[in-house]
Amino acid sequence: HCEGIAMEPVFEDGDLLYIQGVPFTDDATAPKPRDASYVLALAEGVERPVVRVFVRRDVGEDWLLAENPRYPGEQKLKAEKILGVVVAKDCRYG
Repeated sequence: HCEGIAMEPVFEDGDLLYIQGVPFTDDATAPKPRDASYVLALAEGVERPVVRVFVRRDVGEDWLLAENPRYPGEQKLKAEKILGVVVAKDCRYG
């Protein structure tokens, strides 16, 4: 389930997210997100997986962005490994 306010208003704290790609067994089955996809990923300097907007860059570095512009922490993170792509959600209140 989603935690924190980094992805509000798209995902709110407690929403259930459905992820395609977890678990995957090798690089051939690893998820391949498109630019601006919502992903579950490992980020540089963060110990837990995060849900963020995936942004592909030409310089060989991919980034993870928070959806909420007023989120106080981890606005822009360097992506280390994509664990899955968000394909659906279930709202916590319905």
